[in-house]
Amino acid sequence: MMLNSSKIYVYSLGIIRINKLDKQWYDNNPCHIKQNSKLIGKVCTALLILFCHASFAQSLKKNSIDFNINNAATLEIKVDLLIDAGNKSLENDKSNLAKRYYERAVTDGIKLGKHPSYASALTKLANLQENKITARSLYQNSLDIYEELYGPRDLNNAHVLDDIVWTYDYSGSDTELAIDQIKRSIVIRRYHKDYQTLPANLRTLAWLYEIKNDYKKAETNYREALNIDLRILGFNDIRVILSMENLAQFFIDIGEFKKAEGVLWDKRKRHKAAKYIDYYNLGRSESMLAWVYLKLGKDGTAEYHFINALNNIKESMNDPSDSPSFPALPALLDLIAYYANKQQFDKARIYYDQAQNILSEAGDGSLADHAQFIENEILSGNGASYTWSADYQIDGIRLMIDYALKNN
Repeated sequence: MMLNSSKIYVYSLGIIRINKLDKQWYDNNPCHIKQNSKLIGKVCTALLILFCHASFAQSLKKNSIDFNINNAATLEIKVDLLIDAGNKSLENDKSNLAKRYYERAVTDGIKLGKHPSYASALTKLANLQENKITARSLYQNSLDIYEELYGPRDLNNAHVLDDIVWTYDYSGSDTELAIDQIKRSIVIRRYHKDYQTLPANLRTLAWLYEIKNDYKKAETNYREALNIDLRILGFNDIRVILSMENLAQFFIDIGEFKKAEGVLWDKRKRHKAAKYIDYYNLGRSESMLAWVYLKLGKDGTAEYHFINALNNIKESMNDPSDSPSFPALPALLDLIAYYANKQQFDKARIYYDQAQNILSEAGDGSLADHAQFIENEILSGNGASYTWSADYQIDGIRLMIDYALKNN
């Protein structure tokens, strides 16, 4: 069916080409048109052959994979080939096909008994489950196999435990179960000195404690994760930069603004000391600092850092002073909100106009639309670009709109 529709499509190209010719030129050059028609036919034939070759090659490749699977020398090899086929399907964004391969791997793998290939197939299939309870059951079966084969400290156990954590419901008693599982993973990773993955586990544990309002334990784990990252990766790694921002955001969220100030000053100092300054993330630090100073009642200092934030973002993009680009939009919204809340609408208007120009050039509507967009992102759980000041930005935009309506 696909081949026939392609024939029609290629043939129709030739028809369109001829129909667009000028009638007078066609009347005066009948021989040339005939030659062109032949040329078009040859081109269409060539395109059709290429299409058929591509489709045939793809079909051969799939048949080759299935042939190798069905004619595998041993059951173990067959299961491994099925898992490999599933992995390749995922790489090509074919999750449904991948799931079918993994299901076959599990069906055949169960015949192997307590075998690592079977455990791997269970984990792969669990990763594609929409139902968390089903996924957890598959993960648990995989974990049982690894523990029986290799003992409780094997790294495979840690990988599966990391996955199991996300199958729990954090709104109830499941949080404690998730904490127990991630702690087990952390013990294994400490044993193996797996410092590449350990910080991520510690941040997950910190987040779970944060959900339980156990902020002291949350802080301890966030700080340890950051210290390991700094030691292993160094500050200039983006994961470390985001880890510091994450810790500062944690302190902002729980109202520990002096602690947030300390983290942000440390981050700011490290940015400025770098050989190649990351002006974009320095700008984010300045914005967070400004927000912290607002909360500490230091409005003048806040204004200074809001302006620094915008200037650093513009520096990162090589923007002209009066024409910032899209990445500078959140910093502009901070300044709009700052001056609008101070009733300094003339100053706010300067940044308001720049922000509106950015949105207009991008075809993204008005600032009123953008305020609604930010609000929707927050409500949907996606967050905003500047999480710390998102509500403040929305308020600033709406204050400016109200001011404009009252003064028109």
